[in-house]
Amino acid sequence: MINHEFERLLKDSFINNFEQCLSASADGRQWQIKSDYENQGQDCEEAVVLTVSSHLFRVVYFLYFNKSLACKNHIADALTLNLQSLSEVDLHDYLCEVGNSYFGGVKRDLGNAVLSLGMSTPNILNRSSFKYIDELAIISSGFATALLGDEALLYASYHLSAASELNFKVHQPAEPADAAADCGSLEFF
Repeated sequence: MINHEFERLLKDSFINNFEQCLSASADGRQWQIKSDYENQGQDCEEAVVLTVSSHLFRVVYFLYFNKSLACKNHIADALTLNLQSLSEVDLHDYLCEVGNSYFGGVKRDLGNAVLSLGMSTPNILNRSSFKYIDELAIISSGFATALLGDEALLYASYHLSAASELNFKVHQPAEPADAAADCGSLEFF
């Protein structure tokens, strides 16, 4: 069982960090992130996989992709390479860094509720490995699609497995009563 505050934090962070991470890597191109009700990424060729875990739970994250021409073009542009010089190592390294940044942001957000978290290093798995997520006792999942223009280039999912009830208290960062008072200002002497 998972409390609603923690589940909302998990879902919001999953979507918000997907958008922030991709926007930072797109040289002004507009990504559209849409939340899905089913896992659209399962049919992709490969995925970057990371886990964020504590002593009570584990969240497995997937960033799914195909080695399509559109995906390769995006990555070549982001790396300022021409398409012919983009190697598979470049493609995987880039997507692992995107996954690391994306899910690292989620881990940081979850750290507001859970103090002791660990995160794995990114790994690439092929489609035949995706089915093994069903072996875990999943209590919550989320799915998203990233569209660049009208084309879906990346998909993401998370799957939460817990050893016991998760009743984490989610603390919202307190904003100062007078935000301007905390901002630096120039003083002229």
